[in-house]
Amino acid sequence: MIQDSKKLSVGIARAIHGRSVPNNLRSLVAIGSFEVSLEHHRAVILTVAKQFFGSAFSLLRPMFESCIVGLWAAHIADESQIKEFNNRRYHPKPEKVLRALAKNSEKRYVAALKAIHDSGYQALHEFVHGGISQLTRRTDGSNIGPHYPRKMIESLLHVSNVIAAISATQLADLTQDGAAGKGLDAAIDRYFEKRA
Repeated sequence: MIQDSKKLSVGIARAIHGRSVPNNLRSLVAIGSFEVSLEHHRAVILTVAKQFFGSAFSLLRPMFESCIVGLWAAHIADESQIKEFNNRRYHPKPEKVLRALAKNSEKRYVAALKAIHDSGYQALHEFVHGGISQLTRRTDGSNIGPHYPRKMIESLLHVSNVIAAISATQLADLTQDGAAGKGLDAAIDRYFEKRA
C-alpha cells in the first residue's frame, strides 16, 4: 500500500507543481490550503515508511482540515469571509462546510469527507493532542513501543490518499490548465483502480 501511496503522490506532484494560478486572495487561500494538504500527504507517506505511525496519524487531521478550508474558499465563502479568514478572525468549521458543500455543485466530495469526519474526527483530534487513541497504541500491555495493526496503517494511507486526490483535483481545477487535469486523472485513476 505504501508503494501505491508514493506513486499517487509523485503523480500528483508531476501534474500540479509549476502550474500557473490566479492571483487573488480567494485563490491564495484555496490553493494554499490544498497544497498544505498535499504536503501533509507526502509527510504521512514518509512517516509511515519510517514507522513513525503516531506522527503519521497526527498529520491526518490537519490534512483533512486544510482540504476543508480549500473547498470552503473555492466554493462557499463570500468575499467578506475570505477577508475575515485572511485577518485571522474567521475559520470555517468542517461540519458547516460539509453541509454547505452538500447543497453546492461540489457535492461529489461530500460523501467521502463526511465519512472521514463522522467516523473518526474525534480520534483524529486525539491523535494530534495526545488523547487516548494515540496513547493506547504506545504499548501492547507489556512492551513499550508503537503497536498499530497493519489494517489501521492501510486505512490511514487510504484516507490520506482520498484527501490528497480531492485536494489535487481541486488544485487542477483552480489552475484552469487542462494538461494538469489529464496528468492528474491518470495518477488518481491508477490508484483507485487497484482498490476496486
